Amino acid sequence: MKKRKRKKDKQFYLCDKSFLQLLTPEQREDFASKHLMLYPPILLIENAQHGLDKPNASLNLENTVNVPHWALRAKMDLLTKAPENRYKIGAKIPIKSIYNESDDERQKMTKQAVDIVRMMGENENKLRNELSVIHGKDTKLIELAKKHKDIPDEKIIREFNQACREFTQNHPQIRFPLPLIHPKRIDNQKIPEIRKYLDDYKERSTVDSLGKAYEWMRRSFDWENPESVLDSLCKFHIIPVTNNERIRIFNRFINENQPPISRFAPYALTTTQLYLTMFLYLIENRENSSPQGVMRDFEYLYYVLDDNVTFVAADKWHEKFIEEIPLLENVHKRFRFIIHKNKSEDEFKKGLRSIGIKV
Repeated sequence: MKKRKRKKDKQFYLCDKSFLQLLTPEQREDFASKHLMLYPPILLIENAQHGLDKPNASLNLENTVNVPHWALRAKMDLLTKAPENRYKIGAKIPIKSIYNESDDERQKMTKQAVDIVRMMGENENKLRNELSVIHGKDTKLIELAKKHKDIPDEKIIREFNQACREFTQNHPQIRFPLPLIHPKRIDNQKIPEIRKYLDDYKERSTVDSLGKAYEWMRRSFDWENPESVLDSLCKFHIIPVTNNERIRIFNRFINENQPPISRFAPYALTTTQLYLTMFLYLIENRENSSPQGVMRDFEYLYYVLDDNVTFVAADKWHEKFIEEIPLLENVHKRFRFIIHKNKSEDEFKKGLRSIGIKV
């Protein structure tokens, strides 16, 4: 009996707003007519926030496919067994119908988009003002670790003692972590050892890049224990899971013989790890943090995790995210960064040709 051929996965493109704005109407129409275009909520929100009083070219694309919000898809990944690496395609978005709505309805949609964008900005600021996850209230120790090379030997002991006292006050149940040294017995012979400890402390506890944020996130949780991971996914409040849904999820997990979460709910696992990476980066990297709007930029990444999605972007932050986060290594293979035409006309045209747009 002849084996039935497996149906080939459809290929999709997701374009960020910056890229769509670089194209002429003719180029945009040509590109959209050739490809199935994902249109996640973030793209609709970014376009709608500037008003829907007149037609927007980015809202008038052919072959657009509606995509559920990533958190809802992650919840469905936990609740139901589905083939791995398959994108759950929704209905085609009735894009043009937006302009058939009443003025009141379009104003309501615009207000909703503005409110969501503002809420994202407020969340960014809130995260940046949270206490450090790594250091908590232990500010003196990390500050000393960063600047100790500028402090002369005669002053380093006093400042180190102050950092020790702060740590001990904040953690009375924990012995100060510097091996073999007690603050009351420090002398000048111990100064090289103190400085080495501070360098090591800075290296392992400073999160100044997305790559470090990802590695710290990986080390901080027991990702090898399926039951523990599943419990965390249901309790982190990143994925909106109710108590009843949690029971259903664990019943499914038990019925399927408690498999690794990378097989049980791969999308839910990956999106949670991505969220935690950005969460840590914003909290721990205040001195060199990303610009306002970073959560909007980051939101696109949840929709490009599938093997059949190509991400086309002109925003440098998207390039930075994908290059720095190890979790997005496979996404990098399907990523096309289009340089702005004002920076290099030749490179811009080369980029357009690489995705089939005639110039």
